[in-house]
Amino acid sequence: MEHPYWNGITLVAVVKDVPSWVCQLCGYHYFDPTVETTLRIIVKDYERMGKVFPIPSAPYREHQ
Repeated sequence: MEHPYWNGITLVAVVKDVPSWVCQLCGYHYFDPTVETTLRIIVKDYERMGKVFPIPSAPYREHQ
């Protein structure tokens, strides 16, 4: 799944290939807490850089 990461109303980055769970009733995608933490780590530097265009795209990788 491709996941846009927002900082308030600003699109900071798009992270590709993010593992997610899908609700069988409504189709909503949700993440394990470890995946949410990893997403924050991936885009931490992008948030520090501020508004960047084009929007950076990063692959999802397990944090070790």
